[in-house]
Amino acid sequence: MKHIKLALTFLGLLSCSFTFAQKTETMKEVENTNRRPFLLDDKLKLEDISTKKSKQEEYTEDQLESEIKKIRARERKQVSALKKQLNKKKIQLHALERADKVDMDTIYKSIDEIAKIRASIRKIKAENNQKIRALLSKEQRLFFDLIVSKKETGAL
Repeated sequence: MKHIKLALTFLGLLSCSFTFAQKTETMKEVENTNRRPFLLDDKLKLEDISTKKSKQEEYTEDQLESEIKKIRARERKQVSALKKQLNKKKIQLHALERADKVDMDTIYKSIDEIAKIRASIRKIKAENNQKIRALLSKEQRLFFDLIVSKKETGAL
């Protein structure tokens, strides 16, 4: 009797695991929509999205890709300089925090400088995202916004 109960319990658990392992059609559709339609860096693939007239002018895929690459290149140049400053400030902050004689006013100033640099980086990225959005069609903007929001939340 014990063996029968054990076998039935095992079969029940096994059937449950198979049920949960199988994906339904709606789950597969959701997975497919979560795929990235294009990347935000130099490996931009616009063949997944049809290019339509934007508010300002009509771009071909190559022109649009070229404009976005230019915007991203300028952004990388600006941000890399700021990130170097940020890293120097972080090193200075860590040195200040580990000093024998700690001066809290200096530490607070250092923290404020780090916050200003981070804000500058975020402003540059936001400005460039708006420049790119201005180039895109409505459909492309939806995909772009989705990717940017996922990137900001760490989902990508």
